Amino acid sequence: MIVERAFEPHAGVYTPEELGLLRGVVREALRRCGHELDQDQVEAVARIVVDAYSDGVSDSDQLLDIATAAAIACLTNPAA
Repeated sequence: MIVERAFEPHAGVYTPEELGLLRGVVREALRRCGHELDQDQVEAVARIVVDAYSDGVSDSDQLLDIATAAAIACLTNPAA
């Protein structure tokens, strides 16, 4: 699913639909990860997703791939 951007990239303002997409992507990535991440790791994954979205990635599958990779990276390199 692709969400049409309501605002210019980097505006920092998101519609409820955009927030729902981003939240859902992060939650699904954490579920796929299969391990519990601490709050700092979850926030890092969320930042990566928001940054990717702000950079123009709006396809939910692409965002999910990015988020899942970030969650797995947090597990394999927790100090990062």
